[in-house]
Amino acid sequence: MGRTKTKNQKKARVNAAHVAQEDYGTVPHSFVVSPRPDRQRTSRSLCRDMRRLMEPFTAESLEVRKKNVLKDFVALAGPLGVTHFLIFTKTPSSVNMRLARLPKGPMLHFRVVKYSLIKDVVSSLKKHRMHQHQFSQPSVACAQ
Repeated sequence: MGRTKTKNQKKARVNAAHVAQEDYGTVPHSFVVSPRPDRQRTSRSLCRDMRRLMEPFTAESLEVRKKNVLKDFVALAGPLGVTHFLIFTKTPSSVNMRLARLPKGPMLHFRVVKYSLIKDVVSSLKKHRMHQHQFSQPSVACAQ
């Protein structure tokens, strides 16, 4: 029979879970969407790669249907604690990206001139060092 946990061990465990929950709530969360999913592979791949890049605080398996509009995602964002949107749109001449801050923040518009997908970068490497948990930690740590 194993030993039971002491009172201090139980308190420490509960306290650690509480601190982790507070830290998770203060970190910005994001949605990466393409409002009208295109049939072209490159635009879908760009959206998927940006989701992987923005991990772990982004919705990675967000399904977008033709009937969805931006208002639907904004309605979902409140209860889920989403603070930023990355919205990709494709026109015949270019790919555009909008970066929005919720709930009343500014919206920035960018034209994507040139980009490389993750698979292109990996294929150009001499040694392919990709592992499953590569994107599970935030890539940049910023201190204030």
